[in-house]
Amino acid sequence: METLRTTRISKLRGMLRAFFHFFGGHKDTSDSIHTVLKSNPLSVVSIASEEVGSMPASSSSRYQPRLLKDMDQEVMRAVLDAACEIPAFPAVISELVACLHSPNVSEARVSELVQLDPSLSTSVLRVANSALYATDQTVVSVKTGVMLIGFDLLQSIAMRGAVSGMIQMDRVKASKQDPDALWAHSIAASMYARELAQRLPRMESSEAVTAGLLHDIGKIVMCMCYPDKVADLINPQTSLLGESLLAKEERLFGACHTVFGAVLAKNWGLPDSLVCAIELHHHGNCADRLKSYSKHIRDLTIVTCLANQFAKLGGFSGNDNEIDIFSPEVTDRLNLPCDLMEAMKKMPKDMPKRINTVISCL
Repeated sequence: METLRTTRISKLRGMLRAFFHFFGGHKDTSDSIHTVLKSNPLSVVSIASEEVGSMPASSSSRYQPRLLKDMDQEVMRAVLDAACEIPAFPAVISELVACLHSPNVSEARVSELVQLDPSLSTSVLRVANSALYATDQTVVSVKTGVMLIGFDLLQSIAMRGAVSGMIQMDRVKASKQDPDALWAHSIAASMYARELAQRLPRMESSEAVTAGLLHDIGKIVMCMCYPDKVADLINPQTSLLGESLLAKEERLFGACHTVFGAVLAKNWGLPDSLVCAIELHHHGNCADRLKSYSKHIRDLTIVTCLANQFAKLGGFSGNDNEIDIFSPEVTDRLNLPCDLMEAMKKMPKDMPKRINTVISCL
């Protein structure tokens, strides 16, 4: 299987190199590589938000970020060096996440681990007592709070808090990025990922939640290591005509945030399925590329791709309003229409409200 996968990826390399050489880091508006929302300041190609997804995938191509394997040694070394600057998760959080992913998870042990982290305990109780659950009595026990909010949401809260603690806010502020907006997007994506995972009978919701939460972690790496370049990235005056945000990332950094995130996930010792989902979360239109991976990785990637776009369409863009176009083979896997606005209608109508409630408690 690995030999077959390597062979297929090797064949794709030549095609992708030709693709990027031809487009040279920008796109022709007559053949849109990326469809964007009207509010996106980085591109002159735009459509109204209610039209997103109405363009059939067959009539438009889309910018596909290069994978780490396709990059030269200098870029690869820079990405690895940047990822190494981000510390590992605190021991308690690492053990908690491992416990939540265990098939023999113990509620008692989970509660014990949560109580070892005062900040996490406070967040759990705050969410448990929010309007999201509307209990008759105030929840004062961490164990009760954990049981009420569930393991998936607990994991999102724990990982969000852990990663936030690693961030050097002075560097993030220098990058002109809004960390709160980035995390709101990540929380939203994790909650949409949980909903989407339920459409696949063998998909573990906890893994989907993790992928949704960490899919954009590469943006944090960029902010921490290259704050000045990130400031240029989000400045529309430094964009080429019609240049998508993904293309601009590769022009400025040599690699897209997907690659930075995948390398960091690998450094943290996360499973290969999560590493791949992070690296491939902008490849929803490339069904052939996804076929070179195992069914499990393919499914997790599809869930992550869609959760990312649903979070944006739900109003949690994280300062990135570019909307990906999906191939029918990808959305069919979840029994969803290729039109993303139609696909969004399959999600619970109160999702934005639920997400806002959770975000307000963190």
